[in-house]
Amino acid sequence: MTRPSAGHRQAGLTFVELLVAVTIFAILGAGVVALFASGIGTWRQVHRIADANQRSRVALQQLSEDWRHAVWMAGAEPVFTDKELRFVTRAADPALAARHRQRMVWVRYVVEEEDGHRVLRREQAPFLPGVKEPEPSDTTVVLRDVQELAVAYAYLSAEAEPTVEWQEAWDAEALPRGVRVTITTAPPEEEVFVQYLVNPTGRLAQAP
Repeated sequence: MTRPSAGHRQAGLTFVELLVAVTIFAILGAGVVALFASGIGTWRQVHRIADANQRSRVALQQLSEDWRHAVWMAGAEPVFTDKELRFVTRAADPALAARHRQRMVWVRYVVEEEDGHRVLRREQAPFLPGVKEPEPSDTTVVLRDVQELAVAYAYLSAEAEPTVEWQEAWDAEALPRGVRVTITTAPPEEEVFVQYLVNPTGRLAQAP
């Protein structure tokens, strides 16, 4: 009976080891691919959230700048609801001021439906005495996928040591000095952004 040579035995063992190595590498490769795919998905989600955060910051910064230059005009009282902010402000953009040939403009921030999405839109129109709802001459979508816009106003409490109270209505015949704007974005991110607006000429009224 002929026995296999040592060379044949070595070749057989090497082949088995090769099969084992290929199997191990296949399992490791599948794990690496799954991990890579998960990492790509996480990166995309983080990128979407960061992009939404940046857009929200830009929108709130523009709103803050508009409110800082807001002025009280007789017959042109500001309007604040849970879906709309409308007031007269000094044009921060020289190009727009030159186009309107004046420094005073109406600014309106409103949440509306557009192409199946709720968007925060900024509208601007020249200020004309006696015209409370002028037709906008410039319209810009400053933030998309907005779920809710909420506004509150700063009052001084009636305590011995007054503190600031935030209420949903403003009744004083003057601009509120402090306004808190809260924007909630739509799912899946559903982020909440809060901006405190300050007008140096505004008033801190006594809380009712």
